[in-house]
Amino acid sequence: MKKQNEVRFWGMLVICFTFLSSAGCALIASGIPCDGGTPKPVSRPVVTEPVETRVAGVYVGVVAFNQRLMVHPLSDDLSAAKRFIDARSNVREDFTALCAAVSRGVDEFKAFSRKLDDYFIVTFTDGDDNYSGPVYSPEIAQGRVYDRAVNDLRTEIGGNKILAYAIGAGPAIRRLDDLQRLVSKPLSTYYVNAGSGAELQVKFAGIAQSIKNTMRNVTLMVNNVLWTDQDARYFKITINNDATVICRWANNVLTRLPGGSNRLQFEPGMSRLSSRQGKRLIPLNKVRYINEAGADQKFNDSQFAVEVSEYPNKGFRPDTEEAGFSEEQTNLTGVMIILDCTSSLDSLGASTFNQMKVAAKDFIDVLAATAKNSR
Repeated sequence: MKKQNEVRFWGMLVICFTFLSSAGCALIASGIPCDGGTPKPVSRPVVTEPVETRVAGVYVGVVAFNQRLMVHPLSDDLSAAKRFIDARSNVREDFTALCAAVSRGVDEFKAFSRKLDDYFIVTFTDGDDNYSGPVYSPEIAQGRVYDRAVNDLRTEIGGNKILAYAIGAGPAIRRLDDLQRLVSKPLSTYYVNAGSGAELQVKFAGIAQSIKNTMRNVTLMVNNVLWTDQDARYFKITINNDATVICRWANNVLTRLPGGSNRLQFEPGMSRLSSRQGKRLIPLNKVRYINEAGADQKFNDSQFAVEVSEYPNKGFRPDTEEAGFSEEQTNLTGVMIILDCTSSLDSLGASTFNQMKVAAKDFIDVLAATAKNSR
């Protein structure tokens, strides 16, 4: 058990994924310092195993931390990332540079050679930062490390924001308010607690599902024969007979109108002519369906219903000209898992650290399977 004045964290993993999303039919689912420096050099273990397991479009990077940072660079070699996790140890590692590891994760995204569509950070820890100050370069006061990490998480990369999840380990995690500063809002969506090591696989899997849902792109395919770019059309989009929004399409731009359900979220994209004659594709990017409890809800294409009208509040009818064919979309997504590798984890049970490693590797497999199945 930790003493009253001691809070320990384990190492942090940064895992980045990129996915291909596509579907069918009318709906096609498709340590950085406060003073501006960068973290001090970190160790990068050499992977010598010759066999690689790669998934096209998926990039995985890992940052593990205790009192130092250990980085596995972003790569589409998923087996190398899992071997890196397997090689982590928490023996006699008592200091926690959590915030410096979060900052390093953001820095890895910024330095990555490819622009991604989505950026996620997932933090896993059982305690509080007690060592990031000297890990940042130049060194900063320990009392400023959370402010620094929060500021880094606000970074936009190519205009895209970072969404941050966290798993707090243990039934009575210390300094919970500080940890929750490192997650996005609402907390009910982005923060979960694992009371024991046995719960970790379920918690990691839940976040993986949430990220999978967030990565979804859906494309409306509509009849273009009688349209001109100046014609305004209105679409009523409903998911699961539950959440409805109305959008206006004109001059090749889809605009979401106010007053619809906040539980169906997406970013409208620019429409384009389909390869099928007389059809137009209107993309809805980063689609999320949020249930009444505030958590991301799994959905599939068949749950969508689309109606069209010339008016915003009447005359909606199904678009009977929708065609059944698939047109692939590409969606690159980075997911960074922050994995605490300090010995304080042993206070939750001797096997907890290994349970965490298994859960993190399964997390990679779930998201990799999503990428393979969506191509």
